[in-house]
Amino acid sequence: MMLNTVGVVVFQVRVARRVTDLRTATRATRHAGWLMLAACAAYALSGAGVGAQTAVAVLVAAAAIQVFGEMVQGAGSWEIGFGLAHPDKQGQYQGFFGMGPQIARMLGPALLTTLLLGWGTPGRLALGGLFLAAGALFGPAVRRAERARRKARPRELLNRPRAHPMGSDLAGEPDV
Repeated sequence: MMLNTVGVVVFQVRVARRVTDLRTATRATRHAGWLMLAACAAYALSGAGVGAQTAVAVLVAAAAIQVFGEMVQGAGSWEIGFGLAHPDKQGQYQGFFGMGPQIARMLGPALLTTLLLGWGTPGRLALGGLFLAAGALFGPAVRRAERARRKARPRELLNRPRAHPMGSDLAGEPDV
C-alpha cells in the first residue's frame, strides 16, 4: 500500500504528461497491458520455491511494476474517455465509460478468486494475459470509434439548423 501511494504521488503527473491524444493514449493502454502481464508473472514467480528474501524482493518489484502499469493505464483511459466523447455529450459518454470499472468491481472478486486462489500460478499468468488482451484491444476499439465519429460528422452538420440570411444562428430568429 505504501509503495502504491508513494509511487502515485511522485510519478502520476510525469506518467500522464506523456499521454496527449488518442494515439498516445492507445499506446499507453497497450504498454500498460504488458506491464500488468509482467507484474502478474512476477507475482507468480514469488511463490516458485525461492527463498524468503528473494520472494520479498520479487513481490516489491511486482508491486512497483503493477503501480506503474496502473498509472499508465489510468492516463491512457482518461484521455480515451474524454477524447472520444462528443463535446455536447461529455456527461453521457462519461457515464457510459464509467460503467467499465463498475462492472469490473462486480465481476472481479469472483474472477480473481478463481484465477488466483483456484488456479495458482497458471491463474496469475492467465490474469496477466487478460490484462494484455484488454490493453491491446483499446487500439482497435479507439480506431473504430474514430471512424464512426468521422462518418457521423457529415450527417451531424447536415442536420444542424442553417443560419438565417440576416445573420442569425437559427433560422427565423433575427439578431438582436
